[in-house]
Amino acid sequence: MLSEHVNEEIRAQAARKKIKPSKLATLTKIPRSTLWRKIYKEESQLGVDQLEMVAEALGAKAWMLLKQAEENRKETAA
Repeated sequence: MLSEHVNEEIRAQAARKKIKPSKLATLTKIPRSTLWRKIYKEESQLGVDQLEMVAEALGAKAWMLLKQAEENRKETAA
């Protein structure tokens, strides 16, 4: 699923920028428990608005995260 690759890309970008889940929660104003459940445990998916807030906190655009996730998905499928 694309959402799994989006979460993977978010985790990778956060790690590169040394942004821990608690800091991401502060930057996005999304509760840490919600981010953890959606991005790290993948129990549910981020909504579009949440994706936009996370992308902004990472210094990216939501479409960039989606594009990279789609490229990663294609590479994995090949």
